[in-house]
Amino acid sequence: MRIAVGLCLLAVLGGLAGCVGPSAGGTPTPTPPPVDAGDVATPDPTPTPDPGPARASAAAASNPWNADPVTVAVVAPATDGRDYRPLVERALAFWENESTGYGLDYRVVDDADAADADVRVRFVDDIVRCSGIHSERDVGCADYVPRGAAAPDPTAVRVETGYTNESTVETLTHEVGHTLGYEHDDADEYPFMAAETRKVRLPTPNATSLANPWKKDSLRVYAAYPDIMETQRLEYVEGVERAVDYYRTDESSTLPAGVDLRLTDNRSEADIVVEFTRTGTATSVGRRYGYNVDADPAFEQFTRYEITVNNIDRDRIGWHVGYWLGWAFGAESHEDLPPPFDDPEEDDREDW
Repeated sequence: MRIAVGLCLLAVLGGLAGCVGPSAGGTPTPTPPPVDAGDVATPDPTPTPDPGPARASAAAASNPWNADPVTVAVVAPATDGRDYRPLVERALAFWENESTGYGLDYRVVDDADAADADVRVRFVDDIVRCSGIHSERDVGCADYVPRGAAAPDPTAVRVETGYTNESTVETLTHEVGHTLGYEHDDADEYPFMAAETRKVRLPTPNATSLANPWKKDSLRVYAAYPDIMETQRLEYVEGVERAVDYYRTDESSTLPAGVDLRLTDNRSEADIVVEFTRTGTATSVGRRYGYNVDADPAFEQFTRYEITVNNIDRDRIGWHVGYWLGWAFGAESHEDLPPPFDDPEEDDREDW
């Protein structure tokens, strides 16, 4: 079964999760539009294809693996450094103590015996396919084994890393439940089997604490002049060019190291959009957009930045664009901005 995570971009991206669909023979539906709570629906399971004669029928067996004990291998990324075995054991112990109609004695095996295990639980950085369906929002995927059917050998369970212990155990318990024939309709008895559940990510470093909050080595800037007459536009263009050139060439700029900053004529490929207007009070403002995958409100990655410069004197255009570019590159306060933006006087804004 599948567990899907809804992403709410722009202001906040919910790092929450829904439920999991079958990895062998299932037909998951597309993830619905993201919602603030991150709750998303997934399809009810469908029977998997017959795994073949190599496995004895489970109809008369003590469990779908016809094994005692049922051996379980835990495979985790070598660079993770997190001990997942106790979390897997908690999920397995829950089902051992339930009246499932099966005789269950799970045994988590050491690495040396992992190749022959009945169930293989793999922790992965990202799950991009489940049941043959591509998705960037899945955090879990497992074989669904209908009641009375023989389990595939080995039975596969995948769980995405990066979630709290409690959320990970709940995901594991949900997944193991599917290998025992439990479905989303069993949520009245087992709430964690619901098709919509909430998951919590581990704390993730905020974008502003990273050397490169964009996590990419190429940034494109697009400037739009909808309210500017053609006869005046050259001064606006030159102001934007001066600001971009400052961050590209000045040693005191805060452009992340290794990032290629360039102007573009294609708005659709722009990461940073500067728009000039000529109505109302003289103001300029910057707006960040990005990913937020943990519980705090801060972004973990920037994905877009918008600068609006309204009714500003033409000799100060470059300064206002440069000021907001500093925030686009990760400033958290005025002190983080490069000169002359960190403590500007009125005179600093002229002739930029």
